[in-house]
Parts: sequence; structure tokens; C-alpha cells
Amino acid sequence: MASEVIHYAQKPVLLVRLGEDTKKDAAAKQIASFGLSDHILFPTDFSKNADQAFQYLSKLASVGVKQITLLHVQDQTRIKKYLEDRLEEFNQIDLERLQNLKKLLEEIPGIEVHTAIKYGHLVVEILKVIQESNVQLVLMGSQGRGFVKELFLGSVSHNIVRQADASVLLIPALRED
Repeated sequence: MASEVIHYAQKPVLLVRLGEDTKKDAAAKQIASFGLSDHILFPTDFSKNADQAFQYLSKLASVGVKQITLLHVQDQTRIKKYLEDRLEEFNQIDLERLQNLKKLLEEIPGIEVHTAIKYGHLVVEILKVIQESNVQLVLMGSQGRGFVKELFLGSVSHNIVRQADASVLLIPALRED
């Protein structure tokens, strides 16, 4: 049932990751003490859906987020075989894109913003950053560049929802009916 909600959602969906203690009182305490705004990870592929998700990130940032990491992963699966010799060029272009997003967020006082570019398998690299950076919330679009009209939940966002230790806020793409 939960996966169907995520799969077909037309509104943002927040999946809150609870600890192992599933007693009602413990769960309520965890929810109250989440600190979801302490550190947000925003993985982006610079797609249209990622742009929409960034608008939500900007709104969240204006209400008390302490730290944001903007992340782009160069997809090893797509690049390695034919385009690896252009990786540095891609990194420069994407670093500039991340810096532009960072400038927009830094207009909001009190936020620490970091940028990172990784090279590897998308899900693996995003999960590593979540673990290594003590991320409380991942905010991302639910479909990326590989979006197929019939598939409403991208494989990257699907895997992050299933595997991440952090809570995840998925922003669905606007659908053209």
C-alpha cells in the first residue's frame, strides 16, 4: 500500500524513517525530535523535476534549515564506456550549475550550503553521502532524466526510499494529462 502511495502520488510525499524501537511512545518521541531541518541532502540531475524539487527546498530553507548539501552524481553507467575522457568537462559544467543553486540558497540567512560532485553508481553514491554526512532528510524529485511517461517513480528515488537511513521527501513531476 505505501509503495502505491509513493508510486502514484501527485503531491509531495514525506517518508519518515523511524528507529528500531517501534513502541508508540518511542515513535512519538522520535517524530518530535527528528530535526529534519538539521541537514538536508538535495541530489539533483538538473532535470525539470529536480528544478521543481529545488523550489520546495528553497521554501524549506527559508523556515530554519541549518545545513544543505547539493549533490550531483556523474552516472558511471552512462559515462564510463564512451564519455569518460570528457568527465572533467562535465564536472566543470555541473559544478557551475551547483554553484548557481548554492547562490540562490545563500540569499537566505543562517544556512550553511555545501556542494559535491561524485562519480559512480547513482544510488550507491547518494547513500554514501547520506551515511557520511549525517543527513536527516533527502529532498529529491521522484523522476529524473530517465523518466518514462508510464513509470511515475524513478528507479533512483525508488531505491533511495527503500535503502536510505534518512527520511525522504519526494517531489513528483508535474504530469501532463
